[in-house]
Parts: sequence; structure tokens; C-alpha cells
Amino acid sequence: MWELMAVTSTLVVWQYGGEAVRAGFRYALFHGTGGVLVMLAIAAHYVQTGTFIYTETGIATGIPALLAVLGMGVNVAFIGVHTWLPDTYPRPHIAASVFLSVYTTKTSAFILYRAFPIGSESDLAIYVAYMGGLMAVYGATFALLQHDMRALLSYHIQAQLGYIVAGIGMGAAMSSEIAVAGALSHLFNNILFKSLLFMAVGVVIYRTGEEDLYKLGGLWREMPLTAIGFGLGALSITAIPGFNGYVSKGMLFDAANPDPHYYGQPEYQALYWLLWLGAIGTLLSFIKLGYYVFFHGDSEFEVADAKPGQTVAMLGLGGACLLFGVWWEGLADLAPTLHAHGGHFTFAYPGGEGTLHPYSPSHLETAGILTGVAAVTFAVVRKPLSKLDLGDPAMVVYPVTYYGSRWTMLAVTETYAAVDAAVVGAVKRCYWAGNNPVLAVDAAARRLPLVEVDERQPTDGGRPSTIHLRASIGTTVLLLTLVLTVVLWLLVV
Repeated sequence: MWELMAVTSTLVVWQYGGEAVRAGFRYALFHGTGGVLVMLAIAAHYVQTGTFIYTETGIATGIPALLAVLGMGVNVAFIGVHTWLPDTYPRPHIAASVFLSVYTTKTSAFILYRAFPIGSESDLAIYVAYMGGLMAVYGATFALLQHDMRALLSYHIQAQLGYIVAGIGMGAAMSSEIAVAGALSHLFNNILFKSLLFMAVGVVIYRTGEEDLYKLGGLWREMPLTAIGFGLGALSITAIPGFNGYVSKGMLFDAANPDPHYYGQPEYQALYWLLWLGAIGTLLSFIKLGYYVFFHGDSEFEVADAKPGQTVAMLGLGGACLLFGVWWEGLADLAPTLHAHGGHFTFAYPGGEGTLHPYSPSHLETAGILTGVAAVTFAVVRKPLSKLDLGDPAMVVYPVTYYGSRWTMLAVTETYAAVDAAVVGAVKRCYWAGNNPVLAVDAAARRLPLVEVDERQPTDGGRPSTIHLRASIGTTVLLLTLVLTVVLWLLVV
């Protein structure tokens, strides 16, 4: 099923044609490589355990766990193997981007949790957690530098996956139920607000034909319903109180917070601040996207708003984001590691047991600080930020791979051609020498430095020979018969 998802996703990308074809090919190569690594992990797991079924602690430790992390890391966009994500998602049809954002990476994150469930205590778990923190910062940083709206959202898929991966890593490393609850709740929430954001941006592209956010502006007057849909998604992904992202991110902050009043551990202090930086970068990105698309200046486009079906889809998802932010108990009830007791949700962590309080004063204070810092930072960096157009350094993998493969192929094929020509030439010379031994010896002698050989002269004084040495088959048989007859007669006599 893992491979089937990769194949069908590639077809969805290819269907659009144009630039999506080569992007889809690269997408297939990445996911094919990840799938092979996962298959090897399963084989190694079977060798160690004698079964294909996950144990209570997930995949077997050692080689199986390492291969699983590497293979699944491709699909969840670990830094260094993430380039397929911003390369692919902006290129197909806008509807295809919505489906891709919902299914592929979210499924991969869930499979990562199945391999490294709560309490698995794998040696790799802490590295997985810190990779998640780095993904949150990396994705938010490069999202902030994008001009293409769908590329910006694609980098934020990586950033939000970073929060999920960090939660899975913390849950596996320190048996933290709040970390797992936050990770899987954020995975569920991402399906809602990320698809909503791709829909809203897709409607803008559909109506205006423009993908560069700096070439838009003032669209809230022309497209108020689309602006509302975008706003609901932006408020959710940036964890503003009252929206679902606030609840799930709050759980992850609590899990990583080393403060004694929370549930983290000292070794995760750096991870906690990475998640903070990722949250600020997320706020900055969506302030930028909303400002330049909907509020900056006057619109140069006279366009209609979203169609009725598009409006229903966007506002329906936006309503779900708002619902699970206000009615947070419904979201908590879906989390597999939270336990309802008399209207409260409790969870275990290494230091004991805690109770979920998403709207406590400390949580609201944290949200206020993050929002304030991001707003002030955007006001300061807005103008210089609009002039930046820095590419992702990891994207160098494509030209390096292309030209490296090209020159490697040319070197191999040209070397093969040279060897082939030499071997064929040698065989031809040997065959000729075998059929013409006198001429071969003569030619070889002429090449010896101390041997002088007279030039061969034609017979009959230099005139072309008129003697025909070749006889017909009948004449040959007659002559042989006469010779044999004479020899037998002499022997008898």
C-alpha cells in the first residue's frame, strides 16, 4: 500500500503535463528509494523477530530501525531528502496539490509512529525528535523566502511535519503520552487546515492566473469569501487561540518544555526552543502571505469570488478548524493516549501524571508572546524580505545529480565504445592473419626495426599476371582422379 500510494501520487502529478512531468519523475525516484529502504527494514525485522508484525515496541532495533527511519524519512521530508516536496507540490493542477497535501505526508507520519510507538525507547528516537525540531525551523525559514504561493505552503508542510515528528520522537524516547497526543492531534489538524490553505490559494490562482504573491494584493475586496477561508486556515496553522492548531501545538510545547511545571526533560530544552522558532517563522510566513495577497494595495484584477462548491469546501473545513479549537475536548477525545475522567483529560509522563489545560493563563501568554514577536518582526523585515529571493541550498541536488549522471553516463559509454573498437579490431586482424599467414608474416617483418625486406614485385616482370590458378570443381576432380590413378598404378607395378 505504501508503494501504491507513491505510484498513484506520481500519476496525479504527471496528469497535468508540462513541468509537472519531470517533477513527477523526480518524485517517483525519491519515493521509490524510500520504499526500497522500508522494504529492506521489513526484511531485516523479519530476520530478527521471525514475523512481519510490529512488536509492542514497534520495529526491531538496530538495522531494521535505522533502515525504517531512513526510508520513512524520505516520505516525511527529513532535511536533505525533502527537496521532492517543494519541487513537486507547486507544479500539478491546483486540485492535485490539495489531495497530495492531505494524504501522502500525513500517511507517512502515521507509519513512522507505528514503527516507533510510545515507549519503544529506540536509540534513534531522540535523533528523530531533534530532526523534527530542525524541520520546523528549516521549513518555516524557506517558506518565508518564497514568492510562489504553493511553494510557500509546501515548505510549511515540512515545518508542520516537523512538529509531528518531534512529538513521535519524544513519545518513543521518554514514553510521553502528551507528546504522542500532540503529534497525532496535529497530524489530524494538518489535514484540515493545510487542505484549506491549498484550496484558498488554489482559488486565487484559478481566478487570477498568478502564482507570485508579490504580484497580487487587495484581493479581499474582490474575493471576500476566499479571504475568509484563507484567514481561518492561517489562524489555525499559526496556533491562534480558538483554533485547532493552538490546541495540538500546545500539547507539543508542553511535552518539550523542561520547566518543572510542565512535562519535558532537560535534554529536550534545545528542541523546545527550536519549536518556538518554528512557530515564529510560521506566523511570519502567513502574515506575509495574507498581507501581500489580500490586503497590500489595491487589486489589479477584476475577478469573481470562489464558486459555490469551492466556498462550501473552504468554509466547511474552516468551520471544522474553529470547532476543534473551541470544543477542544472533542479533539482530545480522538487522541489515543489521553484518558477522560470526569470531564478531564489526563496523561502519563516520566514524572507522573498530568491534566490537559489548553486555555490556561500560561498557554495563552505563550500564544500572545509568539504572536506579538512575529507581528513586530514582520513590520521590521517586511521591505528587505520582499527583495530576497534565496533558493533552498538543498535544491543543488537536482543539477548535481543531473550533470553528474550525464557525465558519468558519457564516460561509461565512451569507454565502452573505445574498448569495443579495440577488441573488434584485434579480432579482425587475427582473423585476417589466420587466412593470410604469408602476408601476415611479411607485414610483421616489415615492422621490425632491424629487418630489411624487399618490396614484393608483381609476377611476370611487373606485368599483371594472366595465369588463372583457380579451377572449376569438375576440373579439380578430374585432375585428382588422374593423379590418384597414376599413383595406384605405380604402387601396383
